[in-house]
Amino acid sequence: TILFSASKDKTVREWDMIQNTDRKTLPGHNNVVWDVVVTNDGQQIVSVSHDETIRWWDTMSGEQKKMAKGHTSTIYTAAVSSDGKLLATGSADKTVRIWDMETAECVKVLTGHSSHVTSVAWIPDTTDRLVSSSWDETIKLWDTTSGTPIFTFTGHNSKVNCLAVTPDGDYIVSGGEDKSVKVWRISTLECFKTMPTHKEEVTAVAVSPDGKYMASASMDCMIKMYKVTSV
Repeated sequence: TILFSASKDKTVREWDMIQNTDRKTLPGHNNVVWDVVVTNDGQQIVSVSHDETIRWWDTMSGEQKKMAKGHTSTIYTAAVSSDGKLLATGSADKTVRIWDMETAECVKVLTGHSSHVTSVAWIPDTTDRLVSSSWDETIKLWDTTSGTPIFTFTGHNSKVNCLAVTPDGDYIVSGGEDKSVKVWRISTLECFKTMPTHKEEVTAVAVSPDGKYMASASMDCMIKMYKVTSV
């Protein structure tokens, strides 16, 4: 089992989770690496950084294959579409950019947020529906073909730090500076549930691949897990 990590030491590292060893270090960024994602086929890694670049790496060799620039400030987040053809990135420049995974060219710029974009996620099995969270206290659902927002979810009363989408594409899970975890139903465009379970701001949320569990992490030094059926 392999894990890839992003770090303030400007590198991406590959870890063997069975042997508990550092297998490979991928240097190249010249500032903090904020996010790293692996394509569904496991062939490529994509990293984004405070240095405003996106870098593509070969998983097996660790060789950097491509590099792209376009954002004008720190890039915090990245997500690859289910078919592996498109990459979405979010930045402190308040934009979301869509990139062609093959050519590393920017094919669309999504504007609408009024502050840092902190997280992006594709709706599963689509290449034209994307969600993003922002320090402007909102979550946006985008039509990436037209480049326009379909809907803006409001409800957090402070910065939204993170989001995830359930594997069935029905719900968005978000966490924010307001210490809450919220679940949003995409079909009705409404907040389905609010869980004020943390004592400090929520910095990360995740949904298990089978969709049965959710997890949230917070600056209160706690990680909490929830059964989706109980949410």
